[in-house]
Amino acid sequence: MQGKEIKKVRQQLNMKQNIFAGRLGISKSYLSKIENNEQVCKKYSGLTPKQLF
Repeated sequence: MQGKEIKKVRQQLNMKQNIFAGRLGISKSYLSKIENNEQVCKKYSGLTPKQLF
C-alpha cells in the first residue's frame, strides 16, 4: 500500500492518526510521513486494506 491508500483506509475507518498509528504499532509522526509520501513503509507496502488489521 502507498501512503495515500493508507490514509484513505484510516479515513474510511473514521480514525484519528494517533489511534490508527497505535493500532499499527508506529508513531503518529511516522504515520503522517507515510501518508504524505515523505517516508516509505516497507512493512505495509504489500498489504491490502483488510490485512492492516
